Amino acid sequence: MLVVLSLLILPAVGESQEIDPKKREAVKSALQDLAQGKGDLGKLSVTWNDLHGLHGGLRLTIQGDGTITQEVVRAEAGKPKEKVEAKDLKDLVDKLIAQEAWVQRVPERPAVPDESRAKLTLTVGADSVTVWEWYNDLAKNKRLAVIRDLMQKIAWK
Repeated sequence: MLVVLSLLILPAVGESQEIDPKKREAVKSALQDLAQGKGDLGKLSVTWNDLHGLHGGLRLTIQGDGTITQEVVRAEAGKPKEKVEAKDLKDLVDKLIAQEAWVQRVPERPAVPDESRAKLTLTVGADSVTVWEWYNDLAKNKRLAVIRDLMQKIAWK
Protein backbone atom coordinates (compact mmCIF):
# COMPACT_ATOMS: atom_id res chain seq x y z
CA MET A 1 0.00 0.00 0.00
CA LEU A 2 1.33 3.45 -0.94
CA VAL A 3 0.56 6.39 1.34
CA VAL A 4 1.19 9.91 0.10
CA LEU A 5 1.26 12.78 2.54
CA SER A 6 1.33 16.37 1.48
CA LEU A 7 2.01 19.46 3.50
CA LEU A 8 0.60 22.84 2.64
CA ILE A 9 2.63 25.68 4.07
CA LEU A 10 0.58 28.83 4.46
CA PRO A 11 1.83 32.22 5.53
CA ALA A 12 1.50 32.94 9.23
CA VAL A 13 -1.61 34.79 10.30
CA GLY A 14 -1.17 38.46 9.43
CA GLU A 15 1.48 37.80 6.77
CA SER A 16 0.09 38.51 3.37
CA GLN A 17 1.61 37.23 0.18
CA GLU A 18 1.15 40.54 -1.59
CA ILE A 19 1.14 44.13 -0.44
CA ASP A 20 -2.01 45.93 -1.53
CA PRO A 21 -0.78 48.41 -4.18
CA LYS A 22 -3.12 51.13 -2.83
CA LYS A 23 -1.70 50.78 0.68
CA ARG A 24 1.85 50.70 -0.69
CA GLU A 25 1.26 53.93 -2.61
CA ALA A 26 -0.49 55.56 0.36
CA VAL A 27 2.44 54.76 2.67
CA LYS A 28 4.97 55.94 0.07
CA SER A 29 3.09 59.21 -0.45
CA ALA A 30 2.68 59.80 3.30
CA LEU A 31 6.40 59.21 3.92
CA GLN A 32 7.31 61.64 1.14
CA ASP A 33 4.98 64.23 2.66
CA LEU A 34 6.55 63.72 6.09
CA ALA A 35 10.02 64.15 4.59
CA GLN A 36 8.90 67.53 3.22
CA GLY A 37 7.52 68.61 6.59
CA LYS A 38 3.90 68.01 5.58
CA GLY A 39 1.46 65.67 7.25
CA ASP A 40 1.19 64.48 10.83
CA LEU A 41 4.35 62.74 12.05
CA GLY A 42 2.32 61.49 15.02
CA LYS A 43 0.52 59.04 12.70
CA LEU A 44 3.79 57.24 11.85
CA SER A 45 4.79 53.92 13.37
CA VAL A 46 7.82 51.85 12.31
CA THR A 47 8.27 48.32 13.70
CA TRP A 48 11.27 46.04 13.25
CA ASN A 49 10.47 42.44 14.18
CA ASP A 50 12.87 39.51 13.98
CA LEU A 51 11.40 37.57 16.91
CA HIS A 52 11.52 33.82 16.37
CA GLY A 53 9.85 31.19 18.55
CA LEU A 54 13.06 29.21 19.06
CA HIS A 55 15.79 31.82 18.71
CA GLY A 56 14.21 34.90 20.25
CA GLY A 57 15.09 38.28 18.82
CA LEU A 58 13.88 41.86 18.89
CA ARG A 59 10.66 43.72 18.23
CA LEU A 60 11.36 47.46 18.22
CA THR A 61 8.72 50.10 17.48
CA ILE A 62 9.31 53.80 17.04
CA GLN A 63 6.23 56.01 16.94
CA GLY A 64 6.08 59.38 15.21
CA ASP A 65 5.66 61.08 18.59
CA GLY A 66 9.05 59.68 19.61
CA THR A 67 7.69 56.87 21.79
CA ILE A 68 9.75 53.67 21.82
CA THR A 69 8.57 50.18 22.70
CA GLN A 70 10.59 47.00 22.49
CA GLU A 71 10.40 43.33 23.28
CA VAL A 72 13.62 41.36 23.59
CA VAL A 73 13.79 37.57 23.92
CA ARG A 74 17.08 35.67 24.29
CA ALA A 75 18.99 38.49 22.59
CA GLU A 76 20.98 41.52 23.59
CA ALA A 77 19.48 44.95 23.13
CA GLY A 78 20.15 48.48 24.21
CA LYS A 79 18.17 50.35 26.82
CA PRO A 80 15.53 52.53 25.14
CA LYS A 81 15.73 56.30 25.42
CA GLU A 82 12.81 58.24 26.84
CA LYS A 83 11.95 59.52 23.36
CA VAL A 84 13.42 59.70 19.87
CA GLU A 85 14.29 63.28 18.90
CA ALA A 86 12.50 64.97 15.97
CA LYS A 87 15.76 65.21 13.98
CA ASP A 88 16.26 61.45 14.35
CA LEU A 89 12.66 60.76 13.27
CA LYS A 90 13.35 62.83 10.14
CA ASP A 91 16.49 60.74 9.51
CA LEU A 92 14.42 57.56 9.87
CA VAL A 93 11.81 58.81 7.38
CA ASP A 94 14.60 59.74 4.95
CA LYS A 95 16.15 56.26 5.32
CA LEU A 96 12.79 54.56 4.73
CA ILE A 97 12.38 56.57 1.53
CA ALA A 98 15.96 55.93 0.37
CA GLN A 99 15.46 52.17 0.83
CA GLU A 100 11.92 52.21 -0.64
CA ALA A 101 10.89 50.35 2.49
CA TRP A 102 7.30 49.94 1.30
CA VAL A 103 8.42 47.61 -1.54
CA GLN A 104 8.72 43.84 -0.99
CA ARG A 105 11.83 42.80 -2.91
CA VAL A 106 12.41 39.22 -1.76
CA PRO A 107 10.19 36.77 -3.64
CA GLU A 108 8.02 34.30 -1.79
CA ARG A 109 9.39 30.75 -1.42
CA PRO A 110 9.16 28.02 1.20
CA ALA A 111 11.52 28.47 4.12
CA VAL A 112 14.34 26.02 4.59
CA PRO A 113 14.61 24.35 8.01
CA ASP A 114 15.50 26.77 10.80
CA GLU A 115 15.09 29.82 8.55
CA SER A 116 13.15 32.85 9.70
CA ARG A 117 12.00 36.21 8.41
CA ALA A 118 12.82 39.66 9.68
CA LYS A 119 9.90 42.02 9.11
CA LEU A 120 9.53 45.77 8.88
CA THR A 121 6.06 47.25 9.29
CA LEU A 122 5.36 50.84 8.28
CA THR A 123 2.11 52.40 9.40
CA VAL A 124 0.93 55.90 8.60
CA GLY A 125 -2.58 56.54 9.84
CA ALA A 126 -4.87 53.77 8.59
CA ASP A 127 -2.41 52.50 5.97
CA SER A 128 0.15 49.84 6.76
CA VAL A 129 2.59 47.66 4.82
CA THR A 130 4.89 44.89 6.00
CA VAL A 131 7.97 43.83 4.06
CA TRP A 132 10.42 41.09 4.98
CA GLU A 133 13.76 39.47 4.23
CA TRP A 134 15.20 36.15 5.25
CA TYR A 135 17.07 36.79 8.50
CA ASN A 136 20.26 35.10 7.28
CA ASP A 137 20.34 37.37 4.20
CA LEU A 138 20.01 40.70 6.03
CA ALA A 139 23.74 41.55 5.92
CA LYS A 140 24.04 40.52 2.28
CA ASN A 141 20.98 42.53 1.18
CA LYS A 142 22.03 45.70 3.02
CA ARG A 143 18.51 47.02 2.98
CA LEU A 144 16.29 46.22 5.95
CA ALA A 145 19.36 45.77 8.16
CA VAL A 146 20.33 49.38 7.41
CA ILE A 147 16.92 50.53 8.64
CA ARG A 148 17.16 48.28 11.72
CA ASP A 149 20.60 49.66 12.55
CA LEU A 150 19.35 53.25 12.35
CA MET A 151 16.33 52.40 14.47
CA GLN A 152 18.58 50.92 17.15
CA LYS A 153 20.94 53.88 17.00
CA ILE A 154 18.22 56.48 17.47
CA ALA A 155 16.16 54.48 19.98
CA TRP A 156 18.86 53.28 22.37
CA LYS A 157 20.98 55.12 24.93
